[in-house]
Amino acid sequence: MDETASDLLHELNQPLLAIENYARASECLLATESCDLNDVREALQQISAQAMRAGRLVRRLRALG
Repeated sequence: MDETASDLLHELNQPLLAIENYARASECLLATESCDLNDVREALQQISAQAMRAGRLVRRLRALG
């Protein structure tokens, strides 16, 4: 595998882990009685931002091939 592709795959892992972490945090927040919906909203916005970041990386990988 090309070193650039390998670097991009490594970069792709970062937003995917962030998505997982924000999703788990959202679940934990929603499970509390005193859930602050602003915190959940912020986490969901971060999930969206990280998903878009991952999508950009996938497009860069496709452009290599």
